[in-house]
Amino acid sequence: MSAWTKGQLSVYFVSAATGKKGTAEVHADMLGGLAVHDALSVETVDKKPVISITHVATGLKVSPTYFDDRSAAFNAVKALVALPVIWDQQQPVTKENRPFLRAAVEAICALCGGFEVESAMDQPGGHA
Repeated sequence: MSAWTKGQLSVYFVSAATGKKGTAEVHADMLGGLAVHDALSVETVDKKPVISITHVATGLKVSPTYFDDRSAAFNAVKALVALPVIWDQQQPVTKENRPFLRAAVEAICALCGGFEVESAMDQPGGHA
C-alpha cells in the first residue's frame, strides 16, 4: 500500500440548496486513488463539518456516506484500497463487477461509522 499524500482535488458536487451541479477544489488526504476531505455544503446538526471520500480519477463520491470523524474515514479508505480494485483508473472495475463493488463500498463505509444525510435525523446527534 502506498503512503498518504496531501494535495488539492477537484470534486464534483450538486448543491443541496439550488440543485446546481459544479466542481470545487478541496484540500485532501489521498491514498491509492481515493481522497478524504471536508464535504461541501454538509454539516452535522450541531454545525460540525463532515468528511467525504472521493474517487480521485473522477472527482465523484465513492458512496452517499459521510463521516463525522476523520480517522473513521481514513480507516474506510484503508479498507477500500485493500479491495481488488484499481482505484486510480477512470473505471476501477468492470461493468459486471460494479454492483459488487458498490455493495462492498457501502458495507465498509457503514462498518467504519459512516452515515447518509437525507435529513437532519440521519446525522450524528439527529435522533431524539
